Amino acid sequence: MLKRRTTLTIISLFALLVPAAMAQAKPEVAVQDEDVFVDGKSLSPAQGYQRLAELGVHRMRTLVSAESVETGGGGFDFRRYDGAVNQAMQNGVRVQFPLVGKHPRPDVASPSTATWRRAGAA
Repeated sequence: MLKRRTTLTIISLFALLVPAAMAQAKPEVAVQDEDVFVDGKSLSPAQGYQRLAELGVHRMRTLVSAESVETGGGGFDFRRYDGAVNQAMQNGVRVQFPLVGKHPRPDVASPSTATWRRAGAA
């Protein structure tokens, strides 16, 4: 009887506490706009970060293609993205850099994924 009462008490507390914890959790909002934050085409990065601050956004995603960082001869140059990373850090924004491409293949030993393996290691 004591075991059953203890179990019911724990379940009742759990039922009360979980919704309260979930109500406090706020979803994170992120943005993706290489034209603004990497290339500065449609707005300057400073204007973009001002808008992010107004919206309360603290995360961004920037897509990186192998073509945008390959130098030839198997090398990679990420300087195009360095300014975006530095400005994001100065503005309290965390950045995710997924490597994207036209034809990724699940066979990691295939020649078509060798470029991605080198980019990921750079």
